[in-house]
Amino acid sequence: MTDDHPTDSAAATGMAAAPRDATIDVLHGVAVADPFRPLENVDDPATSAWVAAEDGAARAAIAALPGRAAMRAWLTRVWDYPKLGVPERHGRRWFHWFNDGLSPQWSYAVQDSLDGARRTLIDPNALSADGTVALSGAFPTRDGRLVAYLLSEAGSDRQILRVRDVASGADLADELRWCKHSAVAWLADGSGFHYTRVASPDDDPAWDRRSQRVYFHRLGAPQAADRPVYAEPAEKNLFIWIWASADDRLLCLTTRRGTDEKNGLLVAPLESGAPVRMLFAVGQAMLVPTANLGTRWFAVTDLDAPNRRLVGFDEERPEPAAWRTLVAESDGVIDSAALLDQRLALVRQHHVSHRLSFHDLDGRETATVGFDEQVSLALGRPRPEDRELLFGVVSYRSPFVLRRADAMSGHHAVLRQSAAREDLSDCVARQVFVAAKDGARIPMTLIHRRDLVFSGDTPTRLTGYGGFNIALLPSFGFGIALWVRLGGVFAVASIRGGGEYGRAWHDAARGAAKETSFDDFIACAEWLVAEKITRPARLAISGGSNGGLLVSACMERRPDLFGAVVCSVPVTDMLRFHKFTFGAFWVSDYGDPDKAGDFAVLRRYSPLHNVGRGAKYPPLLVTTADHDDRVVPSHAYKLVATLRAEADPANRILLRVDRRAGHGMGKPTDMVIAELVDTTAFLCDALGLKVAEDRLRTKLS
Repeated sequence: MTDDHPTDSAAATGMAAAPRDATIDVLHGVAVADPFRPLENVDDPATSAWVAAEDGAARAAIAALPGRAAMRAWLTRVWDYPKLGVPERHGRRWFHWFNDGLSPQWSYAVQDSLDGARRTLIDPNALSADGTVALSGAFPTRDGRLVAYLLSEAGSDRQILRVRDVASGADLADELRWCKHSAVAWLADGSGFHYTRVASPDDDPAWDRRSQRVYFHRLGAPQAADRPVYAEPAEKNLFIWIWASADDRLLCLTTRRGTDEKNGLLVAPLESGAPVRMLFAVGQAMLVPTANLGTRWFAVTDLDAPNRRLVGFDEERPEPAAWRTLVAESDGVIDSAALLDQRLALVRQHHVSHRLSFHDLDGRETATVGFDEQVSLALGRPRPEDRELLFGVVSYRSPFVLRRADAMSGHHAVLRQSAAREDLSDCVARQVFVAAKDGARIPMTLIHRRDLVFSGDTPTRLTGYGGFNIALLPSFGFGIALWVRLGGVFAVASIRGGGEYGRAWHDAARGAAKETSFDDFIACAEWLVAEKITRPARLAISGGSNGGLLVSACMERRPDLFGAVVCSVPVTDMLRFHKFTFGAFWVSDYGDPDKAGDFAVLRRYSPLHNVGRGAKYPPLLVTTADHDDRVVPSHAYKLVATLRAEADPANRILLRVDRRAGHGMGKPTDMVIAELVDTTAFLCDALGLKVAEDRLRTKLS
């Protein structure tokens, strides 16, 4: 986008013109036009009217596409099976998340034994007529007598904290507000708990409105009486996670500045209210505690180990010079760890697949658990006295399976098989490595039917993320399965900026190097064409959040390379992202627009500011939600308005907006299915992939 006032081409598209003004910001001496600044006021009637018109036009256009009814019927059929999470023991009770099939939201259940009858404890589906109240967290007491739980509404990150008695199923009178990404640490006797929250309108106005603080709440007391436990008034964008040590001796805290993984570690006596003591200062490195046995601690760190190592240290000598390396850094990044039965369980990532190993308390490996395909593992939260480790396994071809492993022998077996009616076990998930612009090897996984014969014309959907140290590990999704069943190739690119290969992989595409993630993604797209998997007209890209930034930036750089784009809940205004809701937390990854050097880099790739005058772009579907308070919807609104004003008016651009929904978490099942149907129908139409109903027979029926 040029800095002069754009020429409005809304009339040429038949769409109503977006609200606009003459805003021009002077940033670091540079005049930057922002004519669609009014769209940041999402509650303004003019903005609401424009959004309603855009969304209505998009839904009408998509509703006319062929095959939607067949896709919806198939997705509804295969989605309808009982889904369970990894159970966790508290006292003599077991707790787990579940969804019986098509319920709008996941619920929380309790059992008296691991194989006992399930009783629904918290059902958020009964709390709203439209299914938009979600259960976003649950924290049982050590004895399993009470559960503190968090509710969010309409997809918002804002939460309300309540407490439920497990035996009676009734709520106590306690109701705490101003919770956001909150955590709870109970006292041993269940008489109260510590929790994290953000500032309320009545709190000290000097309190950074995004930073969390720790409070103690006594059951039955009003929230106004809650005692402050920990705060860092000088810190901005402070994120705090808390828990109680397994021996109920300590309140434990990790602190981070925004999304930066270089966290601090602090402890305080759980019961006495004594001051918090710092064991490791924020900003040095990542240090994630596994557990403690008395004053002996086990933790995963990337200090002096970009791929991470497992260390042990004494609480009385927490300085890094006194740490002891128990499991050294290797070529496999340590993702998580747990302590049980005098054994340490480690999950390591090797070429975008998880492996599980067991070690004694001195770090010697005693057993390993491997798998024949790319998988990701989700560990339960065992107690130090537990003999078995429960964990979930998922792959690109198979849905979630619950397994258990003996900590001493490593012997493992299926505890609960998936009840899914559909999987992709008859298909292929193969990993390739793509040479990046600078020669780096980028892993990419291709999922497709075994009978596909590649002639350079197969409709292909490429996705990626490339940010915030997040690894795109194997997952089973019915959106992937639908695309594959229809005859397409689904490709997942594990580009730099993510966490697939440790800190170096992340650092290679963050801050001033962020554009490396775009180069990697484009290299993967070019590989798909060069290897005659597909051609540009039959190649779609899709991504959400930071992935929305990725695909919109790549579309602008290489519009010739793609046949369609789906850009979901995207970050697109890289000069103002830090001014809204959660955005300031991302400065550690993107850089700070208020700094001249960072501004120059951000302006160079910001999708909102790089729309080409008269440019021809592939068909584009932008999706967002009106209650997204993580990536505010104005990012999507302003991008669409700018594309209409600046680019070729013949471009096909659709803006789809969900109501009473947020960034993705807590979105009701029917809304998720509807979005999958619409995005898939859009891509099928754009790439010429016919929706053949005979391909959508349920394989396992």
